[in-house]
Amino acid sequence: MSLLSRSLSRALDADASLWPGSLGADASFRLEAALSGLPEDVSEAVLAGLVDPERNDWARGAVLGLALASTAGASATGLVSDELLEMQDGHGERFGLSPLGFRVPRHRQGDPGDVRRLMASLDNTFAERSFVVYLRRPVPRDVDVGPIQRAVHLWLSAIDRGDRDERHAVYEDGDVAIDLTLVDSALSGRVLTIGPVTTLERLGAVDARVVDTLLRHEESVGSLPIVVVASADRPWGLSRGYVQQLLYGTPEHIACRHGPDEYQAVFNPNGRSLFSDPACRALSAVWWLQPHATDPDLLAFDARVHDNPWAVQAPELVTAAPRFRRIELMADRRARLTWELP
Repeated sequence: MSLLSRSLSRALDADASLWPGSLGADASFRLEAALSGLPEDVSEAVLAGLVDPERNDWARGAVLGLALASTAGASATGLVSDELLEMQDGHGERFGLSPLGFRVPRHRQGDPGDVRRLMASLDNTFAERSFVVYLRRPVPRDVDVGPIQRAVHLWLSAIDRGDRDERHAVYEDGDVAIDLTLVDSALSGRVLTIGPVTTLERLGAVDARVVDTLLRHEESVGSLPIVVVASADRPWGLSRGYVQQLLYGTPEHIACRHGPDEYQAVFNPNGRSLFSDPACRALSAVWWLQPHATDPDLLAFDARVHDNPWAVQAPELVTAAPRFRRIELMADRRARLTWELP
């Protein structure tokens, strides 16, 4: 009996927001094959989540997280809750798999049409004056440019009258945050458009969601080791260093013996990183996933495994992905980690 009914297949194929691209018949067949060996309650929850916009991120993370877990010999045994899958590693040890789905904006500055409307309004208001725009946040959908244009006009008029001499102004209202600077330039009009820089916001969102999720899990599963799957629908756009800073903090010592593939670092659990947060004592690892960079297979993904060196207990999961693993835990709780390639 087919797991993917015709209506479910059509829904997944028709709406690219439910999966990053149209699945089509071939990918639907492979998705069904991936889910066919799961316990019934798990497969039903994932299938229902895939076509539910409010659960879709969780379901996609579950599909990819289960695929990565299988490479380590682990398998799902059931559902602990609506958010947590009960797993068993190759040695029979229990752990929880917690998929967290994240949406990465397609356009860093905002919808191109909205950005064009805002910039045209600013260009018209500044006229021949040379200026720089810094978008501190993405331009909101259907942004109302009228209030922005009026505020900028009042600021420039005050400068023209000699009532003000500030050459820098900030406009903030709701989700709109823009810095504007008058500059001396041989060019007239808008000289440069910058931003937004959303790296810290994205890292902060991951931090907050992981901690909140673990606190909820702790109420129902106690000290069960948890693996969090941080799955994005688009490339994260975050360097390995940024992710390392979030999870482990700033390293006290770094060594690259024969190049970056033999990178080692020592970290101190000072409480300022996600893994050293007391709320994360049951967190054994974070699996950082995104769509594959070049493979057109819609079920293909890139992954990096980040072990928590200070976890109370952790299953031994050697996945088919680059892994930042602990090689030494010192008496003072400092941890030495290294990258291990599959």
